Amino acid sequence: MKYSNEPGKPRDTGVEALKGKERIFYLDVLRVLACFLVLVNHTNSSIFKGRGPSATWYLSLAYFFVSKSAVPLFLMIMGAVQLSRTESKTKYHARIRKTLVVILSFTIFYLADAVLRKGATVTPAIAVQKLMNSPSRALWYLYLYLGLSLFIPFFQKLAGALSREEEKWLCLLSAGLNGLLPMLPVFTGIGLNGIFYSGTLSVYIGLVFLGHYLHTYVSPRKSQALAATALYLLLVTGQVILTAYLYTLDHKDYLKLDNRIFLPITAGAACFFLLVKFLCANTVRPESPVLKGIQAGVSSIAGLTFGIYLFGDWLIDLFRPLFRSLEGILHPLPAVLIYETAVFTAGALLTAILQKLPATGKYLR
Repeated sequence: MKYSNEPGKPRDTGVEALKGKERIFYLDVLRVLACFLVLVNHTNSSIFKGRGPSATWYLSLAYFFVSKSAVPLFLMIMGAVQLSRTESKTKYHARIRKTLVVILSFTIFYLADAVLRKGATVTPAIAVQKLMNSPSRALWYLYLYLGLSLFIPFFQKLAGALSREEEKWLCLLSAGLNGLLPMLPVFTGIGLNGIFYSGTLSVYIGLVFLGHYLHTYVSPRKSQALAATALYLLLVTGQVILTAYLYTLDHKDYLKLDNRIFLPITAGAACFFLLVKFLCANTVRPESPVLKGIQAGVSSIAGLTFGIYLFGDWLIDLFRPLFRSLEGILHPLPAVLIYETAVFTAGALLTAILQKLPATGKYLR
């Protein structure tokens, strides 16, 4: 069967057996993994930054670059879900309102925490600056999400109008070319005039369309999944090796490849996306009660990931003494993994409780 995006012709999602009433299992798995990787990105770097090249340094650096898939994955999930439908103005307005309320509420939350727990002084100017930028290290993504959400109705119409080939080229030019050209100054010291990018679709928009493209048109076979795995490992290894080289040039400013729009990171995230889609389509069988229970459990956790993300920076700070204690008795990498798991678990429990409250539930889903 051939698939296209023409009216009346079926699209291939590759997940027909996994669809529930509202959720798609492989996207839920990606939500959980991407949420955990956000926590990794904000906790693991202290390990390699605190030491020089060694086995631990290399492993921690590899873990760091694995975690960089988080933001591209969230954007691809956004595209897979939101560009595959046409929604009403009511839902569109509700999403914008919800995002604005969350930004305001968590700005107040993080400012209150700074005052009450850390003894910080917050002036009106500081409060406004936090509200307009980001109240915590991770919540900058809400502003990106808000900007993309404003244009979602137009993106939906564009995705519906483009052929498969046209959408592929849109992804290659926006996420691909725009992710490659900014890397030139890292190694050559010469970059393209920045005004070029103002005339193109951003990498972030390209990733949203890439998620839609992979969800709609690509059902990876075993050979493709193996190729995606090999390419992912190659990209992570390459970033580690190049970063080690940059370290020899400057021990302080060597994380020049730490940029979420760079092609090695976005291409790696696309490989990650395809691998998870393949594994879920080929290992989960709805007729198995045990696997159905696992699927239900993963989907329940996926429903908590927004709250885990929102409270993540706060919980990372609260649980930091646990990491310091564990670091004294364990190797740093197992210690940080336990730390990240504790933060994730606490965030899930807190979100599950708050989702049951009428005042907060609808904003944490």
